[in-house]
Amino acid sequence: MAADPKIFFGIVLEVDNTEIALEPKNAVSDIKKKGVDVGLPPDKRVALGPLGKSLRGILEAVEVDSTEIDGFLTEEGLVKADALPDIDVLQNAVNLLLQANLAVEQFHVKLPPTERADGTPIPKEQREDTAYTLGLSATWVADAGTLVGSLKLRGMYFKVSNEEG
Repeated sequence: MAADPKIFFGIVLEVDNTEIALEPKNAVSDIKKKGVDVGLPPDKRVALGPLGKSLRGILEAVEVDSTEIDGFLTEEGLVKADALPDIDVLQNAVNLLLQANLAVEQFHVKLPPTERADGTPIPKEQREDTAYTLGLSATWVADAGTLVGSLKLRGMYFKVSNEEG
């Protein structure tokens, strides 16, 4: 005999015009006892495009004044020459970083349950903290990451999490 069907509800976030669908782990009927648990499906990555352009979009989304953004970033997402000290290696390094292709590699959020297994409420001060993990990669194409000779830096990975200890 088949199990009773359950309903799951995830969310879709938008970052700089790119949608990130977060898959639900718990059924709606289990949320009070198990919490809300959503995340990027395993082995799914979401490409956001060049870091500089994504940075511009993120700053605009959080309502940073456009004159502030325009004071240091070009429309292409590169640092304006007069925004940094006149040191070629510094300007090249920052622009190399901003040209990297940004991607979300991991994304997970877990909101704690509000009830115990026996159905009694869990007071707010006794609930677990919200758990999260965000993993981002920034990668270069062609020879943009050449360090010395055939040694190339192809990218970086940044992760922030309060789930791992």
